[in-house]
Amino acid sequence: MEPTTQTEDTERLVTLLRRGPRTVEQLADELDRGPSTIRAMLDELQEQGYGIRETPYGALEIAATSELDAEPVRHAGQAESTFKIALVSDTHLCSTHQQLTALRDFYRIAADEGVKRVYHSGDVIAGEGVYRGQQYDLFLVGHDNQVDYVVEYYPDDVPTTFITGNHDLAYLSRTGIDPGRAIARERPDMEYVGQWARRVEVAPGIYLDLTHGSGGVAYAISYKLQKAIEAYAPGDEPHILSDGHYHVMMQMYRRGVWAYHPGCFEGQTGLLRRLKLHPVIGGWILTIHVDEPGRIGAVESRFYQFDERERDY
Repeated sequence: MEPTTQTEDTERLVTLLRRGPRTVEQLADELDRGPSTIRAMLDELQEQGYGIRETPYGALEIAATSELDAEPVRHAGQAESTFKIALVSDTHLCSTHQQLTALRDFYRIAADEGVKRVYHSGDVIAGEGVYRGQQYDLFLVGHDNQVDYVVEYYPDDVPTTFITGNHDLAYLSRTGIDPGRAIARERPDMEYVGQWARRVEVAPGIYLDLTHGSGGVAYAISYKLQKAIEAYAPGDEPHILSDGHYHVMMQMYRRGVWAYHPGCFEGQTGLLRRLKLHPVIGGWILTIHVDEPGRIGAVESRFYQFDERERDY
């Protein structure tokens, strides 16, 4: 029998992890390699963008998981009484309905207004195979091609912190590669903080939750945002919530949470036409006034809306 190559071993390792969780020792037995070799291969796969995580029982798996319960990302620096952030979502780059011009204009406005960071609630890219007929709404296919497009064309006027949503993670289920990791590796100004959800400390004691929802838009646009807030246990609510996925804009204040649907930067796709839904293109800029660490006194919220452009790619 001819010896296998390292590439063949790596492909077999990915195949085994896709079949279900396995410990390092189990992988070593099945691949007939030492545990140290398996760990080195796992490290290399993570560097390549594969989403490998450890289960509570010590096994390893390839999976998309919410990271809202993880330690918050710390962006809090010196305490400021007033600061600005921006909220965006669902840019869906590589869709034939992407609104790249509007996205670039929004980032320029954010930079001019002194926004220190833009927070993105997922679906940076369009992905593939997310809904029936999506292939007709794409001008670029393939994980590497879509990631390369983001690396080259996503605005860099202001640093971006982002999570991944269902369109991004379509590639994780198909290939085992997390495009968020691949994007952040090539774009130092784009900080990737997790799949589906993540909490960020944006100022001392002030927390923002980035989440990417699921399902369709409810008849009452406020419904999904209300349910998202109600899902928090008492005392675990963030100060600010940005919930992407729905391609609508909405603001409400409930249970001490300043909550937002952040709009989108994709026009009306074939799917949205079938569902008779019209996206709201744009993003929020928030001016946050802090009374003391851990307490927001006021938020000035301004939504910048843009008209849809055809063939904006």
